[in-house]
Amino acid sequence: MATNFYVDAFNLYYGSLKGTPYRWLDLGAFCARLLPKDRINRIRYFTSSFLDGFSRVPCAGAAALNRVGEWARVRSSA
Repeated sequence: MATNFYVDAFNLYYGSLKGTPYRWLDLGAFCARLLPKDRINRIRYFTSSFLDGFSRVPCAGAAALNRVGEWARVRSSA
């Protein structure tokens, strides 16, 4: 069976990765292990863009925002 996966980045991080030593997840391998008999048709990864006021949050440093912004630009050009 052809299967599509839709990943919510916020819930994936805060529900499974935050507070662990893991920072990267091979989504293709993860999805294949979840449903080994299915054929992965596509994986869609969703995240939100930053709100204007986000940079005023004390724990969100400018360097972190720049890294995430750069990552988003690279992902969108791939």
